Amino acid sequence: MKISKFPLLFMLVLIMVFPCLANTEFIVEDIRVQGLKRVSAGTVFNEITVEVGDIVDPVIVRSLLRELFAMGYFDDIQIVRDENVIEIVVTERPAIDSITIEGNKQIKSEDLLAGLADQGLREGQIFRQATLDRMRIELTRQYVGQGQYTADIQTTVNELPRNRVAIEIEIEEGKKSGISQIEFVGNQSYSKSTLLSALELKEPNLLGFLRGNNKYSRQKLQGDLETLQAFYRDQGHVSFQLRSTQISMTPDRKQVYVTIGLQEGDKYVIGDVDILGTFGDFEPDLLLDSIVIEPGSVFSSQEVTASEERLTQLLNTRGFTFATVTGVPAIQDDGTVDVLFYVDSGKRVYVRRIVFVGNTVTQDSVLRREMRQLEGASASSFKIERSKDNLRRLGYFQNVEVETPAVVGSEDQIDVVFKVEERPTGSINGTLGYAEYSGLIVQGSFQQANIGGSGNSLAVAASVSDLEKGINFSYLDPYFTEDGISRALGINFSDISYNRVGSINRFSTSSFGSSAQFGVPIGDFKRLNLAGKVEWTDVTSGYNEAQQIADFVDNLGTKFLNYTLEGQWVYLGLNDALVFATRGSRHKLALTTALPGSELQYGKLDYEGDWFYPARKDADGKDSHDWVWHFRSRVGAGEVFGKTEIYPFFEHYYSGGYGSVRGYERFSLGPRSLPSGSALTYYPNGQPFGGNIVLEGSVELYFPLPFGEDLEDVRSAMFFDFGNVFSTSCAEDSNGCFSPSFNAMRYSLGLSVIFKSPAGLMGISLAYPFNNEDYDETERITFEILNTSF
Repeated sequence: MKISKFPLLFMLVLIMVFPCLANTEFIVEDIRVQGLKRVSAGTVFNEITVEVGDIVDPVIVRSLLRELFAMGYFDDIQIVRDENVIEIVVTERPAIDSITIEGNKQIKSEDLLAGLADQGLREGQIFRQATLDRMRIELTRQYVGQGQYTADIQTTVNELPRNRVAIEIEIEEGKKSGISQIEFVGNQSYSKSTLLSALELKEPNLLGFLRGNNKYSRQKLQGDLETLQAFYRDQGHVSFQLRSTQISMTPDRKQVYVTIGLQEGDKYVIGDVDILGTFGDFEPDLLLDSIVIEPGSVFSSQEVTASEERLTQLLNTRGFTFATVTGVPAIQDDGTVDVLFYVDSGKRVYVRRIVFVGNTVTQDSVLRREMRQLEGASASSFKIERSKDNLRRLGYFQNVEVETPAVVGSEDQIDVVFKVEERPTGSINGTLGYAEYSGLIVQGSFQQANIGGSGNSLAVAASVSDLEKGINFSYLDPYFTEDGISRALGINFSDISYNRVGSINRFSTSSFGSSAQFGVPIGDFKRLNLAGKVEWTDVTSGYNEAQQIADFVDNLGTKFLNYTLEGQWVYLGLNDALVFATRGSRHKLALTTALPGSELQYGKLDYEGDWFYPARKDADGKDSHDWVWHFRSRVGAGEVFGKTEIYPFFEHYYSGGYGSVRGYERFSLGPRSLPSGSALTYYPNGQPFGGNIVLEGSVELYFPLPFGEDLEDVRSAMFFDFGNVFSTSCAEDSNGCFSPSFNAMRYSLGLSVIFKSPAGLMGISLAYPFNNEDYDETERITFEILNTSF
């Protein structure tokens, strides 16, 4: 008979350290612990089951040893009997004095330290070598998962006085293994290039090197396998299967070869489509009409998923919050596939309470007035999501999340919890600068978009320079009435002198005005605004002024008191701020007219619009946030009426520059002045004078930078701009003055980058202008602080 050696050795140890316990029992009169430094005796006594008065035998000794070692505090334990007293002699494990990590780039030190802390390795804790070894193995596995097979992690434990240790972790991450080749086995319907285009991992190429997608990663490969499966099933291959995935490496582990075996299966078209289950109060035909797949079309798992989502959302809108829909394909003998949607509407659910969390400044009433979902009403996922969008568009919050927990003890009630993260809504800015034509510039502003959490906004701005002196005050109450009618008040004063600006005609204007605007909401995205303004303007001619300015002053004078009325229709349907939107549109149509009693009688009709459309789908089939089309348009026209015969030149439109037609200097396009005096020598072609008609447009394709896909505050684009300023009353022999005509348009092509900076939203563009004349002032590179107000 074979006898295990371990029990015999263990009993021998017990006999040596506790000789009297080998064959005898005794009653414990006392228990003493020696060698403790940081661990208290009370902690030890709380963990062991032996107490004074217990009868001890060898079995209990083994149990006592296991209990002491299980505490994890000791490297060595000895048990000694002194007559009827048990003496426990321990050697404590050292405490961790410090943990230092060097060499890591891919994984932040904070994340590594947090992972160590979760496993009990943190400063001040008891050091366990086994735990450190496990973490080293796990960390190595993480690097391997990222394709860094040459990663090496070394740990050093340095002993310090007073039974302490310092842990040093040295990481050599190495380079990611590159993909040398990706092969497919079994693909008959689609070429290798077609399949590769659907994957994130790529074979070696220049663009792949810049973007890093020719570097192997286990996580990316897993994602690509799922993408490949989705690709085939979206093309009708219902029975598609992945047969195998083989990964091989070069001996130096720097190059990876990937071979994917697959079985395509037949391509199927849709046969019958039907629904089955419980539908709440919906008619089955209404649900069937929401299904996007049609009999006779090629089967697509993406369309099945889209139909599931549409049916679920439709049920959610009527309070069936927990409705589930599952589309199941069934292959038929005739080569078609039937799709049956199993619908379980569940019970209608009602909202018990709407709760806001995180709004330490913004008042609850400000948030509650943005709610489209009401308490006590049936829950609607559409209204809940719309309420979330309304909160986000306020601009007061960095992040908005919504949860719908079920009410405990109720099967048909939920609470709606909006969790918001507030952002600063106020700013005080000061600027001290210098510009060629403005001289020393001193600017200051105060802005608060959420005064005292009330949702009202206040802004005051002042500027002093040789070019302009001005101050503006504005106040907005977005809910002047409970019905959502807004009121905005404004006061402005400005004194602008263009006498120092060589690129624009020389004249000065002093103006003072006040305005009031009321807005009426039409749904969640549309508003009608009506604004009245009174403004006094004093025009002063400059030296060598344009002939058009001299004619205007001679005919109409220099001082004007005007009353204007402006009506606006505004639509704001973007899913984010303008420069970072990916879907939706915004439009503004404005009609401005002078009222009776005004000394200048003129009117203006203006339109501005932006459209955003996703340009492609991501690998998961969803709209891409990186590739986006942007179309922009601007149209404006002004005309005089009554006794006024000349359109006020200080109300002219201008074009050119960033946000207009890039490739041309700011405000430089359109009619040019007729110079007089010495200006004939310096500006024989005249200077930009503007006109009473403007036409502009732009087509942009936003794309991710090859080296900055994760930069959330940067957006790059290819663009095509076109536009110009026109006039219906051109002076004889003036340059650049045309009636509206496509032949007179100015065009440009180029690249641009927009990014957020501490100074605000910045834009830089490289443009190639064309169809321009000799007198046009071109500008290939533009760099500006952008204004995206609407």
